[in-house]
Amino acid sequence: MARTLLAGHPQCNWSEWIQDELGSRQFVSLAVNSPQPNSLARVALHEGDKTLAYRFVGSTDPLRNPIAILSGLHELLQMAEDDTPVLSFEYRPQPVLRQLLEGVVTLCQPTKILIPESVDYGYDLWPIGPEEIALPQAFPDLVRTAQRRARWIELLENSTDHELDLSQVKLTGARIGSGKVIAVSGLSQLGFEDILWAEVLGGIGLVVIRKPIDEERISELLNYLHVSRVQFVEPNAYSGRLCSFARADGEDFAMGVIEEMDFKRQIIKIRAQAIAPAPAKVLKLGLTTIDSSGRELHEPQPWAV
Repeated sequence: MARTLLAGHPQCNWSEWIQDELGSRQFVSLAVNSPQPNSLARVALHEGDKTLAYRFVGSTDPLRNPIAILSGLHELLQMAEDDTPVLSFEYRPQPVLRQLLEGVVTLCQPTKILIPESVDYGYDLWPIGPEEIALPQAFPDLVRTAQRRARWIELLENSTDHELDLSQVKLTGARIGSGKVIAVSGLSQLGFEDILWAEVLGGIGLVVIRKPIDEERISELLNYLHVSRVQFVEPNAYSGRLCSFARADGEDFAMGVIEEMDFKRQIIKIRAQAIAPAPAKVLKLGLTTIDSSGRELHEPQPWAV
């Protein structure tokens, strides 16, 4: 097996090289912040301009979900041809990214590594001597932001409305959905009428609530949930978050954006690139958040909500 690794870097643009050298050949892209090829918030197996398969990452920063990048790469390599090149994420000198790149190299087992000339990665990163090639400079940040926004607008415009039943879909990729759900009816009987959702994991509670609880009642809530700490979340904390529909085995088939988590009706309203009703058994929640005009908003901390 002969596989080439293309080392990404914030200063350089691989798009022209991929178009000229690979043409309609397959390649895997781990460039989660790249609108060209469109790998935004995901790792993808491309064939020319066509996306054959993808695995959702949920953020345009590889630091925010390195596990999804490695697991997604592993799955996509099983589908790809043996000699499929791999475009890595944009490397920055940061410990987690260094370890992530080492993991990518281990999974890829490249027989050739191409790096942009005049860029210092630290040659001890590579198991074999890399070859330097000339690449165009990356577009300015302002241009790249506009390109990503155009992709998000395209996602919204090509999507349809969906409603998923919270009791019938598995939530992954976020703090919500990872614990044991507590019936809010019991909480309402105690006078916590504003609590819309509650769950417990590892001695910590997650509570979605309309308005703050009085300090003197927090201890009562802790005792009821049998936890040492409670994390409070507003109902609109999930609006605008990228998401992905997946089958029961985790295979992604449509990306979308959460419009609202309606905890009262136990419904998640989503705009997604799938025909309704979509057979989604799993809903993967991301961190990248956009508004209705495609503008990127502040991302929450991983696993915070």
